[in-house]
Amino acid sequence: MRCVDFLGNPASPHVRHWEMIMRRLDIEPVVHGIALHYQRKAVVKNARQVGPTWTSRIPVAAAYLVAGLSLRCKSFFKQEENQFVHAHNASGYGLSAWISGLSYGVTTYGTEIYAASQRGWVYRFVLRRILRRAKFITSTSRQMTDMLIRDFNVTQSKIYEFHLGVSALFFYSADKRNKKRKELNIEANECLWIANRRVHPLYHTRELVRAFKCYAAENPLGRLILLEGDADAKYLDEVKREIDGCDRITLISGFISQQELCGWLCAADFAISIPLSDQLSSSILEAMSCCAVPILGNLQAYGVIGEVAEFVDLQSADLTKSLYVMFVRTAQFDPNMKKKKGGAALELANKEFSIDSAGQSIKRLYEESVPENSNCGVI
Repeated sequence: MRCVDFLGNPASPHVRHWEMIMRRLDIEPVVHGIALHYQRKAVVKNARQVGPTWTSRIPVAAAYLVAGLSLRCKSFFKQEENQFVHAHNASGYGLSAWISGLSYGVTTYGTEIYAASQRGWVYRFVLRRILRRAKFITSTSRQMTDMLIRDFNVTQSKIYEFHLGVSALFFYSADKRNKKRKELNIEANECLWIANRRVHPLYHTRELVRAFKCYAAENPLGRLILLEGDADAKYLDEVKREIDGCDRITLISGFISQQELCGWLCAADFAISIPLSDQLSSSILEAMSCCAVPILGNLQAYGVIGEVAEFVDLQSADLTKSLYVMFVRTAQFDPNMKKKKGGAALELANKEFSIDSAGQSIKRLYEESVPENSNCGVI
């Protein structure tokens, strides 16, 4: 089995998705995370810590920097040749890879690129150099690719644009749907929404809760599920205070397995994804594969699935009110309409986002960009 070193968060579902596809290709990723991430519950098979443990107590940007310096020192003293790392996010683990002096590739995350213009010149200066030195850059949308070329002067030839597809663990099951809805003690045709993103300001969780509470105050039926995931701790406390007193909002704590998540997605009628910025997230496709109708922010990257989605205007002067209107509108869908739109979502996910296609793209990426005799697992 071939091996590839990742610099990434061992607790990240996104990194887990990469691992799942790679293992199908007989490639074993070793995921090296900073102490803050390594100390969380890993969702990957092979996780290691990069950098000293005390960095869990310093700002995360400084921890990435120290991790890079640690890698640089290890590389110098061990004098390993052909060392290559794949950094999962450009501005964090990409910084570690850049500082390390090792050869590396980068997988970009949406907000770090889309919101770069709002982060100051130092951030943009460093990010541009991280991207420039990368041997390859992966993107999951045309929008991301265009921005990398236009705003960061990245050459087209080193960008690999492909989507990771949907794990076979996500599929519609009437039994799973009935079981989860029974757990919530809700009626057969009662509307259930799920926010299939972590609790974080990026995903407008607080506005979503406020909007649902307004809806619930006027309508006796309907439930909302939130997934804590890798939540921002301070923001999570704020969201919990907002939820307090509304027993029709269920917050599922911590990380849950893909099998359990599949059950909740099957139970839901609608899956909400309303981030400030995004590529086409696998979380949306996972929900579609379970027949949940996607409710999305009006982002360019979501255009390819627009025919099966409902949309919310994220530029609204009053986002909470827009979300309230969304709850009212989608609650009025009759069962046949929900079934029809959910079936269309499932069909599109199966047709256009094959995990086998993603595997071939990753195989080509490593064959063309990573030395076959590169050392792995020694950093």
